[in-house]
Amino acid sequence: MGLKITLGGKTYTAPSPRARQFKEYIRMLRSSNKSETTEECEDIDAATRFIVSLFDSDEVTVERFENELSFTDAARLHHEYLEWIGQYLPVDRKNAKSR
Repeated sequence: MGLKITLGGKTYTAPSPRARQFKEYIRMLRSSNKSETTEECEDIDAATRFIVSLFDSDEVTVERFENELSFTDAARLHHEYLEWIGQYLPVDRKNAKSR
């Protein structure tokens, strides 16, 4: 599965995530689980910044994401990036049966 964004008629594809993005992903998960008093807008802004970072391109910016994407495409990317990044997370292959 590829993660793609189209801005100004040009389509960008996210390369495989790097260690810095893995660290940011973990940091984002921890901060969203840490406090229920965090504003949802802050979580959405953090997720948007993270999604933009996945494309690793100076041409894909938060400003362009917010101003050029349709509501539908922005919502789709906020959903798809979780599935996309999940394909890179290690899977525990141990047998879960009790012995």
